[in-house]
Amino acid sequence: MARRLQMYKAYTIRNGEKDPVIHQIHTMLDDTGADYSQAAEASGVSRTTIVEWIEGDTMRPKYCTIAAVAGALGYETRFVKANAVSFKKRRVSA
Repeated sequence: MARRLQMYKAYTIRNGEKDPVIHQIHTMLDDTGADYSQAAEASGVSRTTIVEWIEGDTMRPKYCTIAAVAGALGYETRFVKANAVSFKKRRVSA
């Protein structure tokens, strides 16, 4: 049985597994027809960084670099509420 790397309760990635956002970026590159150099030039993120995500050892890329590449490829990065959750209301101190 594979061991899991438990980082957060709602976000489990198996040990040695790349963050799924890397696969999303790879799909974006394929869908747009952009190569690594074009994505790098358009986003300001180095070509080496993008290559390391897709082909290299990078497992957990920074959100700001992912957002820059996704935006340069014409995609929006946003959070969409998918489930109803309820917490006690936070008190605001004066």
